[in-house]
Order: sequence, then C-alpha cells, then structure tokens
Amino acid sequence: AKGWTDHEALQVESQILDLLERHAHGRGWWAFGVIPEPGTFLLVLRRRDRAPWRVEEVRQLVADAVRRLQQSGYAFAVSGGVGSIGSGVDGLRRSYRDARQSLHLGHALRGPGAVVTAEEIGPERHLYSWYRSTDAQAFIEAVMGPVFRLPPAQRTALLETVEALVRTGGDVSRAAEMLSLHRNTVHYRIKQFERRTGIDLGDPQNLYLLGLALRAYRASQA
Repeated sequence: AKGWTDHEALQVESQILDLLERHAHGRGWWAFGVIPEPGTFLLVLRRRDRAPWRVEEVRQLVADAVRRLQQSGYAFAVSGGVGSIGSGVDGLRRSYRDARQSLHLGHALRGPGAVVTAEEIGPERHLYSWYRSTDAQAFIEAVMGPVFRLPPAQRTALLETVEALVRTGGDVSRAAEMLSLHRNTVHYRIKQFERRTGIDLGDPQNLYLLGLALRAYRASQA
C-alpha cells in the first residue's frame, strides 16, 4: 500500500530478516535467513545444543518474532508458516515445501498475521497445488464467477456472508451473529448470491462446493 521502491523494499526486508535472526540467536537457536522471493523470508533454524525439540517450539519462536516486528513499528501484518522437522538436503527441501504451503494456506484460511504449522493445516496442505491450479480457477469461476463482477463493496459483502454461512453449516442466525449483522440482512445477501449464481445455498452439497471454492479462492490470493 505504501508503494515502496525496490530499494526501499529491500531495506525493509533486510531489517526484518536481521530482527528474526537476532531473535532466534537470543533464544539459543542457530539461524540462517534468506529472501527466496520478494516479501517472503525463509528462516532455517537449528538448536545449538542439539536437544530434542518440537514443531510447536518453532511456531512459538516465530510467533514471538512476529510480535517483536509489530512492536518495532512495522505497520503491516506478517504471517508465518512452519514446516516439518527435517535433516539433510531432502529433509530441508520437504520442510521448505511444507512451510511455504502452511504460510499461504494459513494466510488464506485464517487471515493476515497467522503463524501456523504444517500439522495444523493437516491433510488440506495436499490440496495446495490444486488450489493454485487453472482447474481450481475454472471451478471458482463456475461457482462464484458472477459475484466477482460486482462492485468491490458489494462483492466483499456477499463473499463474507456466504463464507460465514459455510462455516456455520448453513445456520443463518449463527452466521448473522458471526458477522454482527441482523438476520434479515444476511438472508437478503444470501438471496442476492443465489439470484446471481443460480446456486441454492439451502442444499448442503452446494454449501460444500461453495466452501471448497472459497478456500481455493483465498489460497490463490495469498
């Protein structure tokens, strides 16, 4: 949103990476960080004492570092993904793959600022490649295409409403509570969605398909 130049972005990325490394070193970890792509930081961690450790420890370490970043004045959300523990070149490759998938899916499914592990994402991480495929894009268009051609405010309102409906299993009253809206407002938005897409949201099978399309859409945007 700030519209940084490439030089400014590189400076900020270097500062963030330095803070993450220093935070890890201060907690007794060996840490090496790189920037594999703009705006993404890969931090390889290892315990200096070689004591047994759990993925949850790494998640907590990253979560603490993210909080430190926010306290340092960075006015944007930083999300984190933690891969499975691995050793050797192949183990590192798998861990990086898991971390990248956890980062994108965690951001898509839990929102900005989430720090999640591959275990927390669970089997859904195996859908990662499909979520970002052309087949998934075609599926999203088939299920929700007309909604994306609405003005931004109206599109956002309909998407957040049907997403709440999916999360509550089709319960309009609970969806209204989740959104802090009147039940009639939610009901009106549902009818608007149904009219534009031709999808009956009272059918559990359609709710399942809509949920899958929403998850694919969020994952493709992350």
